[in-house]
Amino acid sequence: RSYVVLLKLALATLLLSHTGDLGINSGYYPILFLPVVTAAVYFGPWGALLWTSLVSAAYCSYLYPALQDYVLTSSGLAELGIRNLFFFLAAIIVNRFAVENRRQTQRYQLVAEQLAETNRLLERAQAQARRSERLAALGQLSAGLAHEIRNPLGIIKGSAEILNQRLASSEPL
Repeated sequence: RSYVVLLKLALATLLLSHTGDLGINSGYYPILFLPVVTAAVYFGPWGALLWTSLVSAAYCSYLYPALQDYVLTSSGLAELGIRNLFFFLAAIIVNRFAVENRRQTQRYQLVAEQLAETNRLLERAQAQARRSERLAALGQLSAGLAHEIRNPLGIIKGSAEILNQRLASSEPL
């Protein structure tokens, strides 16, 4: 990640150096926001501020050759300070969003894992419910079958007892 930010900083610096204007006066200075934003996304707050300081120092390094030919006025100094301040503000804001985005992603992953576990438990409960329903249906079927067999057997037994009583009181022949 550091190499990516360093590469973007080098390319932005190279672009500013070759625009034809003095680097400090170049209209392309916003290209330096690219390594600032990249560092803010990739690193934590302190890393983002460290890289932003490096970007700010790289931008201010163009001030030395400009001072050879020009005089720095108070309005020019204020503009330079504001540009550097915007580098830091962009780094802080983007880093805050990136950190919050990572937290939200972790929360969503945790919720997704919990939801997956709940779905597994629900599937197990449904399987157990289906098994219980099958066992209940089997129990009802066997109870109905026992009832259907027991009723005729009860009638046969009752008839056999009546016949047995009548035969006991009748002639042996």
